[in-house]
Amino acid sequence: MATLRRLRLFLIASLLATASRLQAQAVTPFSADPRWLRIQETSDLTAYIDRESINRIDSDLVEVWNLWEFGKLQGDPGAQFDTVMFRWQLDCRGRRVKPTEATYYRQHKFVNSESLALEDWQSPSPQSTGETLLLAGCQIAAGQPFDTVQ
Repeated sequence: MATLRRLRLFLIASLLATASRLQAQAVTPFSADPRWLRIQETSDLTAYIDRESINRIDSDLVEVWNLWEFGKLQGDPGAQFDTVMFRWQLDCRGRRVKPTEATYYRQHKFVNSESLALEDWQSPSPQSTGETLLLAGCQIAAGQPFDTVQ
């Protein structure tokens, strides 16, 4: 359990860190599905937002599902994964993000899931995956277009 907590903290810190240069990656089932909008792509990570899950909770808060596909396995042996699906709350006015749930997969097979309900609100770094998620979720929820990463 402590290992999963460390891993979760690492993933959240990674999300809020400044993203590296965008690079092309192979087509995956998620990139082929129109409900998943690719919002960030680096040599190590491709991030998507589920356009169909975007739910405006109130005038400032939005809830959304987000998916990360990693270029290589993450985590400890026996619990390794290559994909994480997060549920987030986005504070569009306060420009903050808060993960509430995470589900881990390896080669599209379930590994583990956990509630992150006790996590604190975080302000994403400029040009990070977290900031991109915040902008995409809030713009789409407001009915504004957000283009996919090419």
